[in-house]
Amino acid sequence: MVAIIRVGGHLGAGKTTLCKKLAEHLGYQYSYTGGIFREMAKERGLTIEEFYSQLVADPALEKSVDDRQIALMMSKDNLVMEGRITAFLPCAFRPVNLFIKVDEQTGALRQMNRPENHSRTISEMIALSRKRVREEQERYRNLYQIPNHLDEKCYHLVVDSTHLSPENLLWEVVCQVKDHLKKPA
Repeated sequence: MVAIIRVGGHLGAGKTTLCKKLAEHLGYQYSYTGGIFREMAKERGLTIEEFYSQLVADPALEKSVDDRQIALMMSKDNLVMEGRITAFLPCAFRPVNLFIKVDEQTGALRQMNRPENHSRTISEMIALSRKRVREEQERYRNLYQIPNHLDEKCYHLVVDSTHLSPENLLWEVVCQVKDHLKKPA
């Protein structure tokens, strides 16, 4: 199975956990936008928070992050790529664009399990998630003319993780990806 599996989706849907497991299961390399952010912050001697602040203020910096993803997808196959707009970027190999969705409350509850969110209430987490999505949509519309990076119609496969354990999500995705790759490109 030669492809680049590009994963996007809702906040708290379990994308990172899925991508790590999927890459391991398939023997693929795993790359995610957050890792590129951290690598670039380190190169600049910045904390991740300082880098995020610069990212918001400097569209060219954000485009340089995306350029690193594009370079990887143009030079290597057998990748699992995770990122908000990865599915919208150029790719030299057969892409499988996978959207992981989750209902808003479950996504917020999952995000509350992260250390930085332990003190938040469910309503605060939902409000923060909605704000982040609005800001991201505006940024991607301005940078790339992507009207809605969460539009499921832009993806080949859509899987709802709301009621799935990480293991069941992995197996559902593996089955759907294999079925999708059996179809002619």
